[in-house]
Amino acid sequence: RNDTRSSVVVFLILRCGREASSSAPGEESDEIPFGDGNRLKEDGVAVAPHGERCWRVLPAGREKRGPYCPKPRLEEDPAAVAVWEEHNPLNGAVYRNTDCLIQWPGRGRVHLQCSVDITKIKLAEAALELRLEQQELMSAMSQLFMSTESTASLIRQALEMAGKFLRGDKLMVTTHEPGSPELRIAHE
Repeated sequence: RNDTRSSVVVFLILRCGREASSSAPGEESDEIPFGDGNRLKEDGVAVAPHGERCWRVLPAGREKRGPYCPKPRLEEDPAAVAVWEEHNPLNGAVYRNTDCLIQWPGRGRVHLQCSVDITKIKLAEAALELRLEQQELMSAMSQLFMSTESTASLIRQALEMAGKFLRGDKLMVTTHEPGSPELRIAHE
């Protein structure tokens, strides 16, 4: 069962063309036995870091593992799988990382990470959230105008709602008379 799991994970790593970085648990080496060029280039690594300590090259210059590293949790529960997101400050990308411990041929158990760039998904998600906020604002404004309050009061409330949405200090409605070079503030 463990050999099958390891084979499937290695196949998926190779298939998705992402980096697989690994280290030997329980040892201080944290050496990388394998890593593909795609993610390494995105992380600014010019040469294959095989045999290097993962935390020294990914990201460069660390003196020890970062606090985000899931390896200690995986060592506590070797059958666990850790899924987490990482923002790369070098290229602005967001990655979904999947980490687990597997048996590596000739090396024993190693820490394997598969990283998938989810930047476009995150941007689409943010755009959808903004669209939902806009629709909620428009719905709230529409409901506001069903009130029996004065029109001036309703417009002021709608401008306050729109200002909060736009994170602005002040919104105004202006009017323009044909032939006049000036705008007149109707509501603020």
